[in-house]
Amino acid sequence: IRAGHGIMYKSAEAKAWQEAAIHIINVNKKHQDWAKCDIAVALLFFCKNMGRDVDGGVKLALDAIAVGLGFNDKQVVYVGAGKMRANGLEETIVDVMPYQSWWRGED
Repeated sequence: IRAGHGIMYKSAEAKAWQEAAIHIINVNKKHQDWAKCDIAVALLFFCKNMGRDVDGGVKLALDAIAVGLGFNDKQVVYVGAGKMRANGLEETIVDVMPYQSWWRGED
């Protein structure tokens, strides 16, 4: 992802990753009315290249999660993100919860 004049541009690779993520989310989503709540998201990126910025992946992942679960990304009120070295395939672990449940430590 790169920005220019306030517009985000996605590479073909980023678009392909996002489409794959949306498909995975659609297949695995739980029944929750995400459109009616504030949302907390935790992301853990496993990367081969530890020099990679986390923030570009956050926006890409949030967009895919919002489309896959059917909410507006403006509903996200908390984001936690980190990265670790990948020992095998690069992957992203995502945890999405209604914010009130996350804040209270509920499952």
